Amino acid sequence: MVRLLLRGISRIETTSITVLLGFNVVILFVTVFCRYLLNNPPTWPEEASRYVMIWIVYLGASQSIERNAEIKIDALPKLIPSRFLNVLTSIFSPCAGLAIALLIVYQGVKFTHILMGMEQSAASFALSMSFIYAIVPVSGFLMAVKYIVTLIDLLKNLTKKRVLSSDT
Repeated sequence: MVRLLLRGISRIETTSITVLLGFNVVILFVTVFCRYLLNNPPTWPEEASRYVMIWIVYLGASQSIERNAEIKIDALPKLIPSRFLNVLTSIFSPCAGLAIALLIVYQGVKFTHILMGMEQSAASFALSMSFIYAIVPVSGFLMAVKYIVTLIDLLKNLTKKRVLSSDT
């Protein structure tokens, strides 16, 4: 059930990233077209492109966890003995990622709530800044869920290995 839900969320994320990237290309094409061919550049496309890029980045951060493509430190495997490296990469990394994701959710909710109270909108078009930055806590929540699933899978695998090793 959870796997099916996560697969559905992942498809929505991937589709959203693809659509937003295509939308961003169209926005930037309109900007270039208006600036160089009509000599009358509108102000809204550049700002809209920035906000679309924010959504792409945060949705991509959530996707990177699922694909195990988060930023990693390459120097650690050379500095840490291999028996500790496995513990570090399999247990500590998802726990640290979960803590950071929960911090992103907490701070993102606070920030979005502040923006809602200010009723601030984008400079070039009438869109609430709270809507634009709502992706921060949403993405943090999605990242936290994916880290929790990673940790649950890790615990299941460790339990399986212990059961198998005790049987032999």
